[in-house]
Amino acid sequence: MLPVSCASNDVIKDCRCPSPQKLTLARLERLLFTAEDYNLNIRRYVDNSPPPEPYDVRAHLHGGVPRTEGAALAPYFANYPGLSELLFVARDDNYLDFAPAITENGGRDGIKTRIEAAPGVVSKHAAFHAALDGWWQAALPQIEALPEKMNLFALCRALLDTIAAALVPQGILTLQQVHGPLPIT
Repeated sequence: MLPVSCASNDVIKDCRCPSPQKLTLARLERLLFTAEDYNLNIRRYVDNSPPPEPYDVRAHLHGGVPRTEGAALAPYFANYPGLSELLFVARDDNYLDFAPAITENGGRDGIKTRIEAAPGVVSKHAAFHAALDGWWQAALPQIEALPEKMNLFALCRALLDTIAAALVPQGILTLQQVHGPLPIT
């Protein structure tokens, strides 16, 4: 949760949005101003459009992947050691090429199998599944005790907290991806 410092007449008091750059504080005067016609439609105040796709004409004409696009994938590659080296080789200061192992062995069709077999991916997914299995073993007695305790909502809150504590540190899923669209308080 990202606290937002607000004056008393602001509409938003706190923010659970993972992308604070997409939020804008709307003053109560603006919402109730007659030019807005009392329209509280959220799309008017929150930009949920995806960022524009990078477009590099040189890469389209001459091939290669711009390094800026490779850098944008750095958080994903950080989870899987050795994966970027498996997929890309340097062409020059601004562009990358697909590694010869990709282009010579199946091309596009071979990428998926190489990624799935990469040691960094295999070890990270094994650690993720081990964390999930550990969480399940700890949660199973609580789930089995549900008929006696009869408190489904408390169990749901507790399990969501514990699964988040088990899976988010793995770096594959965010807190919002683990919790899903449910509001957690």
